[in-house]
Amino acid sequence: MANKKLVVFDTETTGLNPDEDEMVQFSACDFNGQVLLNTYIRPTKHTEWPEAEKINHISPETVKDAPVLADVADKIKMIMTSADYLVAYNIDFDLGFLAPVFHAERRQKQIDVMLDFARFFGEIHDYYGDYKWQKLITAAAYYGFDFAAHDSMQDVFATLHIYKQMRIDDRRKLAATRISRLGNTYRFYNTDKQFIADCLAGRDPGSCSANGGLFDEIED
Repeated sequence: MANKKLVVFDTETTGLNPDEDEMVQFSACDFNGQVLLNTYIRPTKHTEWPEAEKINHISPETVKDAPVLADVADKIKMIMTSADYLVAYNIDFDLGFLAPVFHAERRQKQIDVMLDFARFFGEIHDYYGDYKWQKLITAAAYYGFDFAAHDSMQDVFATLHIYKQMRIDDRRKLAATRISRLGNTYRFYNTDKQFIADCLAGRDPGSCSANGGLFDEIED
């Protein structure tokens, strides 16, 4: 399978409503943590956002000399369009604010690390009876990642770390399943041995038949 490009992204905003509020920061990196873009954005409809500022600590003074969205729209669109995999924590929220400059294409797989971690964490919401969404700081702490929350670049790095750690956990579970299935046979074939070794080490399994296409290759 051809290598795929992954982009992890995040936004900070003046509020929660993409129809009324605006971005004040956009950040993105690739699978290796290479920064693709990290920029403040000066809103054009808001002169203050006190409630959001309490959370993200981005003030009107912080962005007074920043570009407006129109100035960075082409760069953001180029980064987002280049991805085969779009990864974010609560991806629908961020894509909502990116709607003026970018709409995800059908070919692009969207990965919401928040939903994946909620299933992994396993806490059930008392009212909705479904997996409870966990805060990014909770997921990051679970995997021992320390960061300054609500700076979108820091949030991107935290999301990438969680995503990678969950992939490792999934591979180890898959290896355990493989071992269980092969446990009653007389011997492991070499491809199975390598597959299990890769999984347990946190590596992507090789392209042997044992893989069965369960893992996509991500561009380094």
